[in-house]
Amino acid sequence: SSHDDTGYLTPTGKLVGALPVGIALGRLIAYGVQLGVGNDAAKLAIALTQPKSPFRIASPIVHTDPTVYNDIVKTIFLSSHEFDNGQYSEPLMLLNLLYEWRQLRTERERERWAYHAGVVYARMRYFDSASSHLCSKLQQFIHKSFLNLFLILKHLKFFEHHYRKQFYQFVSC
Repeated sequence: SSHDDTGYLTPTGKLVGALPVGIALGRLIAYGVQLGVGNDAAKLAIALTQPKSPFRIASPIVHTDPTVYNDIVKTIFLSSHEFDNGQYSEPLMLLNLLYEWRQLRTERERERWAYHAGVVYARMRYFDSASSHLCSKLQQFIHKSFLNLFLILKHLKFFEHHYRKQFYQFVSC
């Protein structure tokens, strides 16, 4: 056999290549898909790539009044502690923060919630948008993969009519 650069991507490699994340985070998402928690894994990957914390930043240079500075630090600490749920994990705390954000329906509710939680509204909107985009890409890939699998399986004689019906119901979710 000759040595060359040709090769084939594994199913995990195809998934990672279809997503706008690096290899390590793509593998995290692929493992999540295999365990049935692909969307949560995608949200966790986005949480790990956030350029800044969604919480306000207290600075003694900007916040010269000690009371204001201490109030910001206190709010951030209490809020992060609330969303941590005793897990001592910042990425999981960010997921809980995102879930709470998504429970709020109006922009006005989100603005009030962000103020009281010590969160920067714009950063949470970015986090929400980025996680929605990645989950959408993941769902598109999974849907396309299942359709390709169906096209292969429909040519097999063992693929009975009731399996086809169940497959269509599954893919249309």
